[in-house]
Parts: sequence; structure tokens; C-alpha cells
Amino acid sequence: ELSEDDIAFSFAPRINAASRMGTPQTAFKMLTAQNKEDAETLSRELEALNTQRKGVVAGMVREARKRMHARYTPEDRVVVLGDTTWKPSLAGLVANSLMGEQGGVVCIWGANGKGELKGSFRSDGSMSVVELCTLAKDAFIEFGGHHASGGFSVTRESVHTLPDVLKDAAKQLAGTSTPKVAQEHDALIGL
Repeated sequence: ELSEDDIAFSFAPRINAASRMGTPQTAFKMLTAQNKEDAETLSRELEALNTQRKGVVAGMVREARKRMHARYTPEDRVVVLGDTTWKPSLAGLVANSLMGEQGGVVCIWGANGKGELKGSFRSDGSMSVVELCTLAKDAFIEFGGHHASGGFSVTRESVHTLPDVLKDAAKQLAGTSTPKVAQEHDALIGL
């Protein structure tokens, strides 16, 4: 008997680890395996990738937290941190962790295998990520997302000014942005 917790906390992280740490084909092959032996072998590979992901994320969070406390105060509403050694595919996990501690908007970036700078935003809901990025659109190559989270790419030149640009955009939003209120559900349904 499966629950949503089984999927969210057991299956999904392992499937996602394939693309975060390796290639998505590993997860695809496991999900489409024609025999138990192949499925078990690929499942063990996904488990190893997920364990590796946990270690890398923990290291990134420790380093980002140290940098955050050195550069920002608890009153700062926008935090921007990055490193070319950080994996962009893990940036959202790190941003979410720090946002829970700091509040406001946390932006984490890293460099992918091609050397492109990409990252993720997480917001506590007090400021819209989309509105923030729209006001700072010239700083990005591209961006997208929704009220509480988003992703972006940025040039190596623009990344140096990104903290100031986003801080200025946040000041422009102050007083104009209203927190989104979660809507009540219409009905509870089962699978």
C-alpha cells in the first residue's frame, strides 16, 4: 500500500537523483526494466546517486550558510550566493534550506558542465520571485518560475552585480507586493 509520503520521500528523490547527479536515462531504464534483476541493479545505482546527492547538498548548505552569515543579516530580504563548483541542479535544494532559516528570497547559483551559470530562487511568500526577476530582467539571460520559486541563467559578468540588482528590485517591490494566500481546497479526493 503506497502513500504520497512513499512517493515524495522515497521514490521521487531517487528518481530525481539520476538527473541531478548522473543521467535521467538511469531512472528511465529502472522504471522500464523488463526483469527483476535489471530493476534491482538500476535501483541500487539510483540509491547510490541519491546518497551521493545528499552528501553534496549537505556540503553546499554548510558552505552557503557560512557565507550567508558572513555577508548578510537576518533583516536582509534577498540573499544571493554562488560558486562555480556548485551544481545548478542542486541549487534549489540549497536555496530552500537557507530560505527556511533566513526568510525572504534566497538565490543560489552554480556552473553546469558547460560552464554556464544557472541557479534557483526560493521565496517565503513575502515577495514574488517572478516580480523580483521581472524588475531585474536585464541581469539575466533568462528566468522563469512562479511566486515562490524559479530558475535563471546569468552571464559571468552579471553574476557579480546580481546581489545589488536584486536588492534594488526588492526595494522597488516593498509595499507593492502582497503575499499570496494559499487557497482552500474544493474537495479531497483519493487516487
